[in-house]
Amino acid sequence: MKTAIIAGSTGAIGSELLSLLLDSSEYERVHCLVRRKLTFSHPKLVTHEINFDELGTLNLTEKNPELAHANVFCCLGTTLKQAGSLEAFKRIDKDYVLSVAKLAERLSASTFSLVSAIGANAASSQYYTQTKGEVELQVQQLNLPSIRIFRPSILHGKRSQFRFNEFFGFILLTLLSPILQGRLKKYRAISTTQVAKALYLTSLQSYDKSITFENDSILAL
Repeated sequence: MKTAIIAGSTGAIGSELLSLLLDSSEYERVHCLVRRKLTFSHPKLVTHEINFDELGTLNLTEKNPELAHANVFCCLGTTLKQAGSLEAFKRIDKDYVLSVAKLAERLSASTFSLVSAIGANAASSQYYTQTKGEVELQVQQLNLPSIRIFRPSILHGKRSQFRFNEFFGFILLTLLSPILQGRLKKYRAISTTQVAKALYLTSLQSYDKSITFENDSILAL
């Protein structure tokens, strides 16, 4: 039986992934790293209320030895508008994500699955895709046996805060889907449910040390 750790379990993708893991017969225990206590309980669920700035010194195995070799999922992510500043955005989407990856390394995690974004590129002139690309490169330099990176296109799903640009983009790309073929297929809109399902299904499979799932690959799972 498998054990999972999720960072970002209250977000749009993370919350759907959490439901899948809790319902799964493949997973015996699901640990969530959260800033505030979750509003529900489950026999499989263990919550860890933490300060994400202190992730570097977090010792989870002292009381939970089963976390060694767990499958770790990082669904952390925000926008510049939500974060309030570029510095705050990078703290969440880069510093916190890398801290979760380093935690996975310390735990000798079996797998590390990261939700990134389409177009992630450390050399990009756009801060969002540049940040995503930088953290991908840093994660791949860690001593992790199996890294899975997911690059979804514009997302649609239930969110605590309405994102107009995301909603408009999803509608537009949905309408354009019939003409987004070949290399353009990866730009098709995708739901948070589809991404969560891909994270779950791939956690049950073996892959090379590092594999990247572009949007069209996620849609095909």
